[in-house]
Amino acid sequence: MNDKNLLKVVSLFFVSGALVGFLFVWLISIPTSGNFWYDQGNQFLIPKATYWVVFGALLAVGLAVSCCICILRGWLLPLGHGAKSRSITATLILLLAFPAGHITGSRLLGFIDPMPAYFLACLVGVLIISIALWLVSLTWKTWLTIVFLLAIPVSYILTIGLYKSLNLSNHAYDVLRLGFLGGLLSGISGYWLATTRTYSAKASLSDASLLSDPNEMH
Repeated sequence: MNDKNLLKVVSLFFVSGALVGFLFVWLISIPTSGNFWYDQGNQFLIPKATYWVVFGALLAVGLAVSCCICILRGWLLPLGHGAKSRSITATLILLLAFPAGHITGSRLLGFIDPMPAYFLACLVGVLIISIALWLVSLTWKTWLTIVFLLAIPVSYILTIGLYKSLNLSNHAYDVLRLGFLGGLLSGISGYWLATTRTYSAKASLSDASLLSDPNEMH
C-alpha cells in the first residue's frame, strides 16, 4: 500500500471513530436516560456495563463501515477467502472488549488500588480489540497493541489540555474525551488493517503471477 492510501485509510477510520464518540455523547446526554448509563457514586456518576456495551457496539459499526468504504474505494484489498465468517466473529469479539474491561476493573477494585485496577481493565479491553483485528487480518502486531494501550491515556491528556486551556464546559469535556478515544482506537485499527499482508493479498499476487505467465499453468 502506498503512503497516500495509508493516510486516507487512517484518516477515514479516525474520523469515523470520532463521530462515534460524538454520537455516543449525544445519547448519554439525553436527560431521561441517566439511570440507563450510570450508577450514582459517592461523588461521581459511575458508568454501567450498558455504557460500555453501547459504546463498543457503535465503535464496531464504525470500524465495519470504514473498512467497507476503504475496500470499495480501492484503498484496502478485499480480505479474501473466509473473510466474511472471520469478520462476523471478530465483530462479536470486539463487542466484548469494553464490557469485559469494565467487569475486570469493577471486580478488582475490591482487592487492589484504583490505578492498577484501571490499568488491568484497559489491558483486557485492548487485548480483546487486538484479538479481533488479528482474526480479520491474520497478523498479530504486539507493538500496535501497546499503542492501543497508550491511546487511552493520550485521549485523556489531549482532552484535559484543551479543556483547561479553552475553559470549556463539562459537556465539551465529554465530547472531546470520547471523540479522541473513539478516533484514536479506530485510527489505530485502520492502520493495523492497512499495513497487514492478509491471505487475500498473497492470493491476489499469486493469481496475478499465474495470469501474467501462462507457462506456470503447465
